[in-house]
Amino acid sequence: MTINVGLIGIGNIGTGVAEYLRDYGVSHGLRLKAVADADPGKLKNASLPGTFLTDDASKVTKDPQIQIVIELIGGENPARQIKLDAIDNGKAVVTANKFTISRYSRQIFQAARSRGVDVRFEASVGGGIPIIQSLQEGLAPNAITLITGIVNGTTNYILTRMSEGMEYETALKTAQEKGFAERDPYLDVSGQDSKHKLAILASVAWNSWIDPASVPCEGISQITPGDMDFAAEFGYAIKLLATARKRSSKVELRVSPALVSVSHPLAKIADEFNAIYLDGNFCGPQMFYGRGAGRLATTSAVMADVMHIARNLRRGVRDELPSLDEKYELATDSVSGGYFRLDLKHVAGSLAKVADILARHGISIRDSVQRNKFKREVNGDIVVPDIITVEPVSDSRVKKALAELEECDSVYGKPFYLRIED
Repeated sequence: MTINVGLIGIGNIGTGVAEYLRDYGVSHGLRLKAVADADPGKLKNASLPGTFLTDDASKVTKDPQIQIVIELIGGENPARQIKLDAIDNGKAVVTANKFTISRYSRQIFQAARSRGVDVRFEASVGGGIPIIQSLQEGLAPNAITLITGIVNGTTNYILTRMSEGMEYETALKTAQEKGFAERDPYLDVSGQDSKHKLAILASVAWNSWIDPASVPCEGISQITPGDMDFAAEFGYAIKLLATARKRSSKVELRVSPALVSVSHPLAKIADEFNAIYLDGNFCGPQMFYGRGAGRLATTSAVMADVMHIARNLRRGVRDELPSLDEKYELATDSVSGGYFRLDLKHVAGSLAKVADILARHGISIRDSVQRNKFKREVNGDIVVPDIITVEPVSDSRVKKALAELEECDSVYGKPFYLRIED
């Protein structure tokens, strides 16, 4: 039984999927019947003999002979409506679109249930890492208590280069030159990309829709060579972590840079690679590692979903989609250890003023390390970066302390807080 497939979007990933179906589809009983893209130039350059090419997505979603629609255009609209139109026309859907799955999964899944079709979205998180299937199937007997990891290859590449001595801007430019960062890198370096992926992982793990807008999010642009120097000296690596913890009826979510002990498996993940570390009550700690983006890795995930649905169609069955109806309270004031990094004016009493501010906010100091190798002169003042490690403290206290420290006349510029993940 040959399964007809329609593809919408023939950019970098779409081209990889189209070429896979062209070259290997027959051996898997798959035929790429139609491809749609709004850009006529991409269609003109496509080498897909025997495939109908169109700039009208509805000619794919409404084609009665097509059984699976692959949506790879990205973004929210028209991608969301395209998936809903395909489902309404009785077609299974495969997507790599993290934005629509994270924000509209309940609507999309409900539509699919009502029409009796499959929806699969493995490629929306982790590139070629089979984490969604693992959470839904291989780890299904477990109560997952922790999901944390590196789910953005751009930021991990930048932080890897910074750990080798590059400044942030230089590392970003290098990532762009190598194709690991977009011309506008905002979604990656701000953590926005990671928070949508974390929302998907948490939703699947706990069968509860997690609004990505509810995920506290920080990026990596404030990380300095001084932070990297401290991390290397004291046995840490700095990673942009997407973390979800479940404690009883509460779920704690966060995307932020953090110090990770070099003894932790995540500390060793370098360059554009991704890794997702989780813990379950029966399986114990697990880590999934691989290429988190790119044409080949993402094509692997997309085609695995297509093949899975094709098997279902031949057997006359479909998967049970998550209901996402479990209710959990979101923790709004989480607690973590970490350090304050501030540029102190090199005059008597500066550190005492800082210590007094932290004490007023109930923040206990573990240690203070002045980074004299980064001493510099600013507007006639000698400024020395100081890293003050503190005992675990709530986010709200950190926020208030940072605001007061920024107004302190002994502190130059904007202070920064970096969490430590023990």
